[in-house]
Parts: sequence; structure tokens; C-alpha cells
Amino acid sequence: MTNPPTAPRHSKQSGSEPKNAPETDWPLNQVLVQLLQTREVRSLLVQSIPISLKAWAGQQKLKQVTAKIMISWFKLGFSAAPVAHNDELNKLFADPEFLSLLSQLIAGIYVGNQKLLLTAIKSLEDLPPQEQIDWVSQSLAPILQGQSADLLTGCARLLNNLHQTDPNLLVQLLEPGFKKWVQSADFGELKQAVDESADGIVALVEMASRTIWQYPAKVVLCFSLIPALINILDRSILVSAQKLEEIPPDLLTDIVTSLIREIDGSAIAALVNAFAEIVHRLHSGSALLGEAGSPLLPRLFSEKLTEIGGAINAAAYWQARIELSELMAALDHARVDAVHQNPEFLERHMRTRPKLNNLHWRRLNHRLTRAESLDDDQFVHLWSQHLAATDAQEAAEVINNFLYLINRLADQNHKAWVGMISRFTNALDADALAQTARRLVEDAHGNLIPPARAVIPNLVIWICRVLEPADDAFEEEAAQARQALRKLVKTAEV
Repeated sequence: MTNPPTAPRHSKQSGSEPKNAPETDWPLNQVLVQLLQTREVRSLLVQSIPISLKAWAGQQKLKQVTAKIMISWFKLGFSAAPVAHNDELNKLFADPEFLSLLSQLIAGIYVGNQKLLLTAIKSLEDLPPQEQIDWVSQSLAPILQGQSADLLTGCARLLNNLHQTDPNLLVQLLEPGFKKWVQSADFGELKQAVDESADGIVALVEMASRTIWQYPAKVVLCFSLIPALINILDRSILVSAQKLEEIPPDLLTDIVTSLIREIDGSAIAALVNAFAEIVHRLHSGSALLGEAGSPLLPRLFSEKLTEIGGAINAAAYWQARIELSELMAALDHARVDAVHQNPEFLERHMRTRPKLNNLHWRRLNHRLTRAESLDDDQFVHLWSQHLAATDAQEAAEVINNFLYLINRLADQNHKAWVGMISRFTNALDADALAQTARRLVEDAHGNLIPPARAVIPNLVIWICRVLEPADDAFEEEAAQARQALRKLVKTAEV
């Protein structure tokens, strides 16, 4: 920025200026002088000053004479300006030296206001507490008189009137300016500015972080504001919630149902349809831009995740996953302990939890009931489509791969496989298992017989058919099973 020429403190143009005049007075004088030399500003003064002087004079004769003389002087003085083009003001603001003066003036005003405010605050700090309260009350009292509410209400009323007269009036008024703004704005420059400022913004954040972390106590105090803000938010919401508790149930329900009725269901459905169409278009575009059998988006996601995964510290990541799971487990343990330490809460938990489970079963039962209520043609049509779309082969492959992994583990490390089974079986309480089975048979004997007779005979017949001799890879195991059954029957007969 070009520095303005420095003027002497005592000259003919500033003979009345004090020696200790602030620096901001000089840019102000020079800015005013240069503005007054433009034809646009002089024309504005020629039009506005006479009006102001006439208003000041009113009906008083002496003031009217004085105003008339002053108006003549103003018109004579400003009309003496040389004839120039109408764009003098634009040229002045394009002058680097004038812009430098203007920036100094703005900075000086800003700094001066800061100093005034700081001086006022320091003076208030020295006052007794009661005088501080009085001063703040007197300062805010004129502001808090409800004028802002009246202004807001007036604006709302004006908008309502405009909308009732012409619902599209605001659109008609704003569309030309907004369209011109969009046409004039260079979004490419905006994107370039954002892209090129990224490193600078990151460097700024790093500087701020580096600076503030030089004072750990202040960092701790900053973080300590978070619980306080949460408490404020919680207590503020609590106030509103307590007010809602005072509303009678029927009135509260009526309010909520009124709000629900005002929701535009068709608009929500249109939004869902729009998102569904977007997803469909993305899927189609991915297939069109990708290769055969390899859509673009999944491949791109895979490449990006591979890039991210390659830069992740695997040990730290999985250690963090374990530690996070441990924290979640600790939270769950604490929750359970808290429940058991509150007898009333525990009792209600044990009494209410089954009701929640019942709701899940009820939802499932409702779905199955609705499916069973379909007529035969619709039932066959829908379920045929459902079963045809189900990839049974993929499900079978999942089971196959799971079995392959188990067999591979048993083959490669038989000791670990046997050890896992041994630990599981040794941990089972055989007596408790036998007692449970005995109780199921003895206590539910009469109730189990009908479903058992419906299932076990067919199961035995099916097992016998499975064990019949056949020429396949499993005949040896089947023969051993038949031999074991014969031995069992002979032993029982003896």
C-alpha cells in the first residue's frame, strides 16, 4: 500500500491544528479535502445543506436571513468547482494514495474506538459494585424497552401483508438482483481462493495451537468450559421440559398431534423419492463409467480405503479398538452395577424388560400374520419372487467357508482346536446340564409328548433312510452307525 505524503503540522491549510493533534486527524483532513474536490460530493452538499439550513431556520426571521446568506455562500463556493466528468468519485477511490489514506482513517477510527471502550471499561472497574450495576442498568434500560420486538413484529406484519397481496412479490423483487449476483460472481475464482488458502488456514491453525499450548493452564481452562456449557444447555432444556410437565395431558397431546398434522407428508415423500432417484443415478453412472463387472464407485472406494489403510498405524488402530471396547464394557458394567444398587430401578427393569421384548415379538408376529393373511395367488406370487431373488448359493458358500476355516484350523493346529473344545466342555457344568435336561423331560413330560410325537417319528424314519446302504463316499461311516445301532439293540435285548 502506498504511504500518503506527510504534511507539516503547521501550514496555511492547517493553521488551527494543535501541535499534539493525533495522527488520525491528518488522514481525515486529507480524505475530506479530496472528497470535497469531487463533483459528486459537491453536488450532494449543494442539494442537502440548503434543506438542512431551511429546517434549522424554521419560522424565525433572523434565522431565515442567516440561512439564506449561508445558502448563497455554499452555492457560490461549491459551484466554483471546475467542470469535470461524473466519474470523479470512482477515479478517486481507484487512486492508491487515497485508498491508503482511507485505510489509515478506518484503522485509526477502529483503534480509537477500542481505546475509548477500553478506557471506559477500566473506569467502570474502579467503581463500587453498586455503581457498576447502576451504570449498566441505566445503559441497557433504553435499549430493553421492547422496540426491537415492535420492529420485528412490524416487519413480520409487513411481510404478511405483502404475501397476502402478492405471494410472489419477494421473488419478483429479489430474482433480478440475485440472478445478476450469480452471473457476476466468479465461482471458479472462489474455488481457487479456497483451494489456495487451505495451506494458509492450516498454518494459521497450527500457529494458534502452538501459541495457546505454550500456556497449558489456559488450555485446561478452555476445556473446562465444555462441562459448564453442557450444564447450561442441560438446565436450559430442563426449564422448558418442566414447563411442558405443567401442561395437562390432553392439551399436550393435542399440541403434539397438531404439529404432526402440519408436517407435509407429500414433501417428505418427494424428498425420499429424490434421494432414491439420486442413488439410482449414481448406481447407473457407476456401472456406465466402470468396466464390465467392475462398477466405478466400488472400485474407487476400494482404492481410497486401500490408500487410507496403508497410512494407518495398524498396531495403534487395533489397540485403540480394543481399548475402546474395554471402555464400552466398563460403561456397561457400571450401568449394570448402578441398576443393581437401586432396588426400585432393578425391580422395574426386570418387570419392564420383558415388555420391550414382547414388543419385538409382537412386531415380528404382526409381519408374519400379515404375510399369512395374503390370498393364495398373491402369497405364491410374492414369496416366489422373494425366494427367487434370494441367493441361496451365496448363503451356502458362507457356511462352506466357515466349515473350511474350522477344518483348516483343526488340520493345521490340532492342539489349539482340541484345546478350545476342551476348555469349552470343561467349563460346562455336566451336573447342571443333566439336571436341566431331566427337569425338561420330567416336568414338561405331558406337554412335550404331543410335539415330540409329531416330530420324532418322522425324524427317526428320516435317520433310518439316511443310514441305509448306498454306494457313496460316506458308506463306511453309515455302516459303522448301523453296526453301533445293532450292538445297542442286542445289548438292550440281553
